[in-house]
Order: sequence, then structure tokens, then C-alpha cells
Amino acid sequence: MAKNEFMQNLATMPLYEEVLLDLPGKRIIEAYMNHADLIEDDSIDIYCIHCKEQSIFKPYNAGQIHSGYVNYHAFKTRQIPYGGLHFSCTRNQAHIFEMQIINIDENIIVKIGQYPSKADLESPNLNKYSSIIPSRYLSDIKRAVGLSAHGIGAGSFVYLRRVIEYLINDAYEEAKKDDAFDQEEYQKSRFVEKMLLLKEYLPDILIQNKEAYSILSKGVHELEENECLESIGLLSATIELILEEMLNEKQRKEREKVIKSGISNLHSQIKNKST
Repeated sequence: MAKNEFMQNLATMPLYEEVLLDLPGKRIIEAYMNHADLIEDDSIDIYCIHCKEQSIFKPYNAGQIHSGYVNYHAFKTRQIPYGGLHFSCTRNQAHIFEMQIINIDENIIVKIGQYPSKADLESPNLNKYSSIIPSRYLSDIKRAVGLSAHGIGAGSFVYLRRVIEYLINDAYEEAKKDDAFDQEEYQKSRFVEKMLLLKEYLPDILIQNKEAYSILSKGVHELEENECLESIGLLSATIELILEEMLNEKQRKEREKVIKSGISNLHSQIKNKST
């Protein structure tokens, strides 16, 4: 786990958010700007797209800000207030992570670029759900992550809402197979009421957090972009937790099937030996 909370937050936050530097943060940025050697805990814990697993990244070249095509004097005097933060994977130094920042005020910085992107870092963790949700809806989650990373809040809400709508529609298709299910009542119900009617076919986490859909709908139609961006992390985590429950249930059923078959075969073998 990363020891440097400031740098970890900077690495995982969306682009274009203003970061007000508190005292620890200001000292860290000043250390980078002055080409100073950084203390040992200037590490971040992120997904490495090359190692394909979570990894610790440490500052590259003592974490210096490289002004690239502008000279250092111009950068430090904020005539051209731009710099890059460079990190390398501790497993393989060729695997890099970089952020570009601008210093728009003495105590405010903005992250204006990043490689790999936030979506690239988070997408691999979502691929494990490909066995329980169609690829088009998995792509919707990835689009939501990508949009939020670029400061687009309401747009990301649209895609997350579509995922919940898919889960409801899929559950409805299952419920229709039951003659006891009241389809007429379902059709005249509001969306959240439909969720309650389908609770036997939906993950418990979704029912317990049914308000998430209302929040997403409100975000699409009423909330300001900054309000959406402030809550997108929580809503994305809610969707992932729902999918995690579905995946665990699928894996549990698969293990039950294997065990049932194994016990049946073992019982037959033992029975045949005794006859």
C-alpha cells in the first residue's frame, strides 16, 4: 500500500480537478520542482498494465519534474508552469507511470495529463465480470470511468444507470418464467418498485442500495457536473460490489456442481467396491 497519501490521491483522481496544496502536499511538490531527492515513502500503489497486477511505483530519477521542451528557469518562475511526475514499477523499471501537472496558483495545481489513463488502470479489474454481464454493459462501466476521469460527471451517470437497467431487465426475463409473478403489477410500477418486485432475482446489495438508481437519474437530469463527479466514485463502487456479489454467487454454484458430481462419482466407486 502506498505510504504517500497525497501522491496516491493525485495519481487516482480525475483530470482537471484543482488540488489545493496543504502543507505536506506543498512540500512534496516543491521537492519535485527543486529536483530534490525524495524521501523513501514517495511511492504509489496502482495497477501496472504491463505486469497485469497491482504494483508499487517509485519516483524515477529521484522524482524530478522534467520540463521537457521548456527550460527549468521558465518552469520554476511559472512563466511556463508545467511539469511531469515520473514513476516506475518496482517489478520492472521499464514500466512507467507519468502525470503532467500545471501550477495555476502558488497553492493550487491541476493534473492535466496521465499515462496510463485512469480508465486503463481500472478497466482490467472490471474484466473479471465478463462472465456475468454482457460485454456492451461492461463497456458502459468502462466508459463511465473514462468520462469521470476527464471531468464529465453527468455523462458517466448515464452509463452506470444503463447497467442497473440491464440487471433489472435481465431479472424480469427470469421472473416471467414464474406463473405466480404478477406482470401486470410490474408493468404499472415505478422503477424502484419494480426492483422490489424482483428482489428474489436480484443481488441483495442492489436491493439494499436501491436508491443508487434514483441518484443516477437525478444526476442525469438535475445535478451539476461537480456534484456528479463528487459522488461517481461511490456509485461506481456500488455497481462493482453488486457485480462482485453476482460473480461470487456464480462461482459458488459452479463449485457446488463440481462437488456434487465428485461426491456422486466417489459414492458410486465405493459402492461398487463393496459389492
